[in-house]
Amino acid sequence: MPISGNELIFRRAALASDTTPAQNGGRMTASAVTSAIKNNLFPDVTQAQRLAGAEHFRKLFLHVASAIDAPLLDARVFLEDVTPGDDYVLLYAGSHSDTQDAVIGRSYGVGRLVGAVAADAVALVVDFEHAEFASWRPVRAGDSLRVANMPATGGGGHEVLATVDAVVWAGRQASITLTGELGQAFDPAAGAVTVASVLAHASVQAVATVPVATSAAGTVAGVPAGSNRGSILQAWTLTFTSATVFRLDGDTLGANVATGSIAADFAQANPAGGTYFSLPASAWGGAWAAGDTLTFSTTPAAIPLWLRRVVPAGAGSLAGDGVAVGVQGESA
Repeated sequence: MPISGNELIFRRAALASDTTPAQNGGRMTASAVTSAIKNNLFPDVTQAQRLAGAEHFRKLFLHVASAIDAPLLDARVFLEDVTPGDDYVLLYAGSHSDTQDAVIGRSYGVGRLVGAVAADAVALVVDFEHAEFASWRPVRAGDSLRVANMPATGGGGHEVLATVDAVVWAGRQASITLTGELGQAFDPAAGAVTVASVLAHASVQAVATVPVATSAAGTVAGVPAGSNRGSILQAWTLTFTSATVFRLDGDTLGANVATGSIAADFAQANPAGGTYFSLPASAWGGAWAAGDTLTFSTTPAAIPLWLRRVVPAGAGSLAGDGVAVGVQGESA
């Protein structure tokens, strides 16, 4: 059974702050970001912020909350279109635990195609939202570039992925040379054509590390199985309270998350759905004793992302502003 679209869920980070970068971001929570809801991610922009300029960072996670534990393959994340307001948004890759003060690396962005291009075109001119894009450089050599349109009459849209060979910036415009032909004709006169750099992930799946046993004679074979729906970022410790019974502790969930036995399969349920991980009874070997431990970590089936909203000084007011994040991928 393949991964379905409704199993791709944007989730909030644990922390949100516009004043303390070290308190903004962090780990994934079970709270979903509901689309098309006011302030579902970013706060309102005040008049003072519009006049003086402002920026806000927000972290979110694309969670592959699938019932099957197969990977999401060739995952692509991108900004679908420019914002309707005078602000603009940039996309960054994150880590599963980083906060705003640790955001590093390049940005990804979206603009609009300038002028019609033929299917055999090897060059594009793209208009971005502000001259500052020449400094951010959200499109770079080697990038995968998504070019897509939606005609004003509705339906009949096209999408292609191309590879960037070189980029020359002039203020808000980028002249982009491709490594090959575009493969599809586009004409902005027939409907807006968006051009976005793509943040790619080859595979997204819950994983666990190889466990480390601290025991004189106890052994464990294999690696605990992660759960796409239920695994979280956590360092786990199984502490034996007898030769057969152990206690499960987590680095943020605390002590006594659950108890288990080597005589039975262990799969502790996550209250938000799925299981944290699973460990079959057949994995245990040797002789365990009270006080022995087994340690390992799990990582969720999620892509950590940062969005950076920049409000240039003197920006106008707009009640219906927003940004759309697009996701694509394959599953077996």
